Amino acid sequence: MDYGDGRPGNPGGAARSVDQLDQETLTVCKYKIQYRGTYGNTPFLDTGWIKSAINCKGYDDNGTYNFITVHKTDPRYTGERPPAYGGEWEYHVDTESGLGNKLVRPHSPR
Repeated sequence: MDYGDGRPGNPGGAARSVDQLDQETLTVCKYKIQYRGTYGNTPFLDTGWIKSAINCKGYDDNGTYNFITVHKTDPRYTGERPPAYGGEWEYHVDTESGLGNKLVRPHSPR
């Protein structure tokens, strides 16, 4: 079977829509991604920050997750937090519902 344009359809018996999945064991996560930075001459974000908000509802997860990753050119970058997307990025915020921010925040100078 194909989609009518030469591409094979339904590889490995994959569901064609969420409606075909077992609704009693289904978890759906919605993602909202925001970013600001520069791309230079590549298809990848070279500087700036990325904020990811994920909200899951369903059988095995009813959680909310928020991540903020910053590039070394961002003033929030410390070089001491867990790396993200390679060596020039780090997690600035990593929150999970019920746990709060899982990263230890540096103390502000008084």
